[in-house]
Amino acid sequence: MGVKTTLELYRTYKDIIDTVCLYDNVTGSSLLFQPRAGALQTFAYRRTFDSAVLSVLCHACGSAEETIAHIVLECSQIGLPGMELLDTARGFAGEDGVNNPQAVKETMWRLEHWRAVVVSQRAKALGGAVQ
Repeated sequence: MGVKTTLELYRTYKDIIDTVCLYDNVTGSSLLFQPRAGALQTFAYRRTFDSAVLSVLCHACGSAEETIAHIVLECSQIGLPGMELLDTARGFAGEDGVNNPQAVKETMWRLEHWRAVVVSQRAKALGGAVQ
């Protein structure tokens, strides 16, 4: 059986099963679970199982590999570069056992903007607007 990366990720950062209040009723919340699970639909992620994905360059900046870390922390076309630690940005608790709500909000904002770029580019490629 293959490695279950999502389980490994959560096993690393969650000691107990409990509720983590990170999500609200916004688009960023619905996107946040994907990088927390290591499954954000970036070009780099999609290429691992879809050979039709030829380029892994970022939708937004076009100059770096489109990975979770790039979108959440680095891409200057989405907004100012984010915080330094990917795990903090994804809402995992630090060594003190507390997560950083402001970092999570910033991550949700960046994910919403990245998603808007992706949708806009798909609409242009298809020759029309996407609702």
